[in-house]
Amino acid sequence: MRIILCLLLLFLMIASAQDIMYERIPKYNIGPFLHDFFNQRGIYDCFKRQIDNNLLYLKCLKERNVVDIIISIHGKNIESIII
Repeated sequence: MRIILCLLLLFLMIASAQDIMYERIPKYNIGPFLHDFFNQRGIYDCFKRQIDNNLLYLKCLKERNVVDIIISIHGKNIESIII
């Protein structure tokens, strides 16, 4: 019985870790990835407003409704991307 509980606990730990793991995007393939990401969600016809080197605002259509997309770069010397 303990073995089954241990295996179940191990399975649950691995399954929950999948939600927080990052998947690598091949080098120089960010553009096609974002294109596919937007297409799969029905996001199209975007307008951009670049605030500075680290902040980009997009206004796009999704199912005939306007949606806001913010790409912000953060990090030690630069900033990480939040979409």
